[in-house]
Amino acid sequence: MARTNAERQAAYQKRKNQRLAECVTPDDVIEAVHLMYEQFRKDHPHEDHPPFGEWLSGLKGRKGAEQWQGMAPFQWIRDAEDVEEFGPEEAALLLKVAAVVRAIKSPPQPSSST
Repeated sequence: MARTNAERQAAYQKRKNQRLAECVTPDDVIEAVHLMYEQFRKDHPHEDHPPFGEWLSGLKGRKGAEQWQGMAPFQWIRDAEDVEEFGPEEAALLLKVAAVVRAIKSPPQPSSST
């Protein structure tokens, strides 16, 4: 039996949303840095750090770029143990963003299957 146009469109949208869920978006990166920033503030209560939005809006120029890149050491996040202080959804986001950051910062190693 042939599918209707509406059924084909619904199936397409479902596949599209599944693919998008696997991607890392700029909003994912901002949220991941936000999580890491808040964890940093929690771990260093004696230091005076502004709220995330204020800190983010203050990042300007080269110094701001260095602060942004240094805030979240994603290259050291490799598995769930590295993000165990976060909830499951937050940990999954951090692991997903960390994989992309590691791929950018470090040359990939050839897989054993090639």
